[in-house]
Amino acid sequence: MRFGTVLALAFGAFAAAFALTACGGSSSNDSGVIAGISYIDGAGLHEMNETIVNTGKIPADAQTVAIRLQTVTLLTDWPGELDKQAKALAALFGEMAKELDSASPDLKRVETAVTNAHDGWHDFSHDVWLYLAGQAKVGGAESHEHQ
Repeated sequence: MRFGTVLALAFGAFAAAFALTACGGSSSNDSGVIAGISYIDGAGLHEMNETIVNTGKIPADAQTVAIRLQTVTLLTDWPGELDKQAKALAALFGEMAKELDSASPDLKRVETAVTNAHDGWHDFSHDVWLYLAGQAKVGGAESHEHQ
């Protein structure tokens, strides 16, 4: 699946989660959390990290993606127990955007920043989905594995 398609699907999930609130599907806060983490999960950070690490090529839209990820992370109303972790992840996305803000970015520094953001995202996503599974009272939430 192309990176642009993944972003479009993630945006659709983001919009759909907000629509759930209007239809009474779940609480406003949970819908926002679902929208936020769905956008972050669908942004293609894993693929971007793999491309940079394995090929040494930086995708043309990498900085834009980093800025969008930081924006969504900062603007989503995360529950209190995830707020500190969300702010730390937003800082990692900010560092990634900063390292990409150059006509000729330092590949090693970019690789480090993207890998740090990627690793932070994995941990955060895991914790958010555990939180949401708990909110939904679905079984097996504690056995969720990292991707």
